Amino acid sequence: MVGAGRAGCIIALKLARASGCEAVLLDTDELTLRALGHRHSLLLGEKLLDGNGTGRDISTGREVFEGERYRVVELIDGIRKIFDCLFVVSAYGGGTGGGVDVLIDELKRSYSEPVYHLGILPEEHAEPRVLANFAESFRRIAEVSDAVFPVDAGGLSRGRVQAQLKAINRRVVECFSRLLRIGDYSSPEELGSRVLGARDVINTLSGVSTVGLAERELGRNAPTPELVVELTREASEETVLPCRVESASRALVVVYGPRRYTDFVGSIPARLWIEENVCAEVRGGDVPVRRAESVEVMVAYSGIGESERLRYLYALGRGAAEGRLPAAEVLERLRMIEAKAEELVSMAREVAEVLEREDDKAKG
Repeated sequence: MVGAGRAGCIIALKLARASGCEAVLLDTDELTLRALGHRHSLLLGEKLLDGNGTGRDISTGREVFEGERYRVVELIDGIRKIFDCLFVVSAYGGGTGGGVDVLIDELKRSYSEPVYHLGILPEEHAEPRVLANFAESFRRIAEVSDAVFPVDAGGLSRGRVQAQLKAINRRVVECFSRLLRIGDYSSPEELGSRVLGARDVINTLSGVSTVGLAERELGRNAPTPELVVELTREASEETVLPCRVESASRALVVVYGPRRYTDFVGSIPARLWIEENVCAEVRGGDVPVRRAESVEVMVAYSGIGESERLRYLYALGRGAAEGRLPAAEVLERLRMIEAKAEELVSMAREVAEVLEREDDKAKG
């Protein structure tokens, strides 16, 4: 895990602790690194910024990474020589976090392993500079990364993001720690009848990707194939990036639960449901959990082609960056367009119903 910027460092450290990965924390703000107290940390651009951060200036962030890229690689090499992939975590709207495309480019030059990016999307009500940073950074980061995981913090918070940061971070850690633990089994008891490895994850991930997680307490009820299908559908509808999962090209699904269930049916119902309803290329596995009192289904979709939320925020960011309209006015106009579109769809349905009734009368 490589955390960049305040939000990226916090989430990367939590993910590393939850999944057993190593973490490297990078920031231009000395106070953030000091507060986290992680031994593998690096203060960037100290001579240029004196440890005071970039002030959300994405060009400064990119400049800092240009000058520090080799120090970061040296730090990673000093921690671990062998790993399956690198996950860079940052917020798209920040100055330091938004400039990580320079770092990702260097990591891909230095290592043969894939480099993924987990990025926190800004709120739609964020200040224009943050939205503009997102529009610029997302395009650059998506171009250089093997896969990107945009996280809709606004959607996960069900309200104002700042008031619910802990809840958002908790959900991100829940979903991604399970993805990161695939292939990292500490004992034979964790091996199910269908075992997934790190290579399965790598072969799945490409382009815009997302994850979802659903859980159900068993109580006295025995887990059934129908329950797993229900959880698979629920996890697919509540991914960290609102999107049309049917536009994905690949998927991976893991079922966690009591061994008596995973050995008998496991991920088969989940795989079949995804193959029939989402995409044909699906990898599935199961992980028996000792003394489990619940069943969990984690899904990962990759190669996503449609996300209205991502397009919406990107349009806001482009408008703010080009100065055509204030961000608030761009937001209002987009809402008006959406309302008009819904109105037109409703009118079309009404016309179709009238024509259908007239047609029935003519036939009668």
